[in-house]
Amino acid sequence: MAYVFKHLDKSNPEITQTDFEISEAMATYWTNFAKYGHPNGKGVPEWKPFSSENPVVMHFNKVPKMGSVPSEESLKVLDKYFEWRRTPEGAGWAK
Repeated sequence: MAYVFKHLDKSNPEITQTDFEISEAMATYWTNFAKYGHPNGKGVPEWKPFSSENPVVMHFNKVPKMGSVPSEESLKVLDKYFEWRRTPEGAGWAK
């Protein structure tokens, strides 16, 4: 949350200029979303909605950019697990 609220510890030697730039972009996206209902606006690259037809996410670095979902195959395994957990068999197993 420190990145979102631009509350990075300036005295921490591990915090770099890139961290501050990422924090600025995150704060802008969150503020835009709160104001307009979407994250896009001046000074930041377009953040496209995620969908099954367009499965891309925002990658934060010096300059934010859209890219593929990291570890997508691992996430699919988790999806299948949680889908099973919502079945009567999976729900019974958890008790």
